[in-house]
Amino acid sequence: MTGKITEKTLRGKEAFELYIKNNGDQSINKYLINKYGVVESTIRGYIYHYKNRVISPKPTKEELELYEEIVRNKRTQTAKRVVSSYQEKILENFDQDLLNDILNIKYIKELITYATKSSYTIAQIFENIDSAIKYHEYNEEEINKLNKIKAVIESNHKLINDDRRINNREKTSINNEKDIRIICDILEAVLIEGIENIDNIIISSGLSRSKFDNSLPKLVNGSELEQTLYNQYNTILINENELLKQNYVYMVDCLKNGIIKNGINTYFSLLDYFRMTRLSPIKFQRRGHKLMTNNIITRREYESVCMFFKLYQNSYRILSREESLDYYYSISGVAVTREQKEMIINYLENELGIKLYTCVFEYACNEVLKNMLVINSLVIV
Repeated sequence: MTGKITEKTLRGKEAFELYIKNNGDQSINKYLINKYGVVESTIRGYIYHYKNRVISPKPTKEELELYEEIVRNKRTQTAKRVVSSYQEKILENFDQDLLNDILNIKYIKELITYATKSSYTIAQIFENIDSAIKYHEYNEEEINKLNKIKAVIESNHKLINDDRRINNREKTSINNEKDIRIICDILEAVLIEGIENIDNIIISSGLSRSKFDNSLPKLVNGSELEQTLYNQYNTILINENELLKQNYVYMVDCLKNGIIKNGINTYFSLLDYFRMTRLSPIKFQRRGHKLMTNNIITRREYESVCMFFKLYQNSYRILSREESLDYYYSISGVAVTREQKEMIINYLENELGIKLYTCVFEYACNEVLKNMLVINSLVIV
C-alpha cells in the first residue's frame, strides 16, 4: 500500500538514508539544517517519522535492522562517556544561576562582596567558570568577562577568605533560639513560594544549606507551630519525590514514544520539559540521581534523561528581550512576527516562569508557526 508522500516524508527518507550511509555521523545534521532551515531536533523528528512508517514509502526490514544496530552501537559508545564524564563532572561543577549572577556583576567591589557571601567556595566558583567556558556555549565577550572575573577573585583571594572567616564566626555564634526562628521563616516561605525555590530562600536567609539541614531536626520537639511546620515540610518532600518520580517516568515514555500535541504525535522538546517542571535541568538530574540511588527509578530511566539533556548542552545561552525580539525564525519562508515574539516572551517568562533559553525560544517559535503553541488555552495565530 502506498501512502501520501508529504514533504516531511521525503525529508525523513533522506535523513534516514544519510544516517545509515554515514553510520550515524551527526555531521549530516548540519548539512540538513542548512538545507531545510530547521533546528537539529526537527531533523531527528523527520527520521523518527520515516522510521516508523508502515506504508510505502517506508524503510526496508534490512534498513531498519541496520539503523537499530547503529543506534545501539552509538548508545553503547556514548552512554559511559556522557553519564560518567559529563554528568559526574559537569553537573557537579556547573550552576547556570551562579554564572548568570556573576556575568551580571559590573563592579569589582560588588564581585568581591558576592564571592565573600556566596555559599560556594572560591575553588567551586573557579570550577564553575572553567566548566562554563569549556563545555557551554558562551560568546567571546562573555568568555572574556568570565576570565577577567576569575583573575579579579584570584588577586583578592586573601581579602575574600579573611572576610569569609569573619562571616563564618558570626554565623556559628547564632544561638539556638535564633536558629529555630530562621528555620521557621524559611519553612513558611517554602510553603508559600514552593519547594523549588528553597535554595534561594535559604541563601537569602543568611544560612547555608548544611546549617539548615542540621538545624531542622530541632523543630521535632519544639512548639506546636514548629512541629506543624516540620511535618508540613516533610509532607512536601514526600510529594515532591513522588512528582519527581512521575516526571521521570513521563519523560522516559515521551522520549521513547513521542508526545501528543493537538492530536499529533511529535518529539519531546526542552520546551515540553519546562512545561512539566520549573526545576533547572541540572537540579532535575541531581535529584533524579538520588532517586536512582534509592532504587526509585532505574539506571536506564536516569540515563535516558541524561542523554536528552546532553543534546542541549550547547543551547542554554540566555537571550535578552532585545535579542529575542530581533531573533529571526522561519519555516518555509514564513517568519515569526514581532507581535508573536512578544507573546512568546510573555509566555516563557510569565506563564512558565523560565528564562529565554535560545533553544526553548526556537521551539516556541516553531510551535507558533505551526499554530500549536497554547497560551491561556488559546492558540497563537
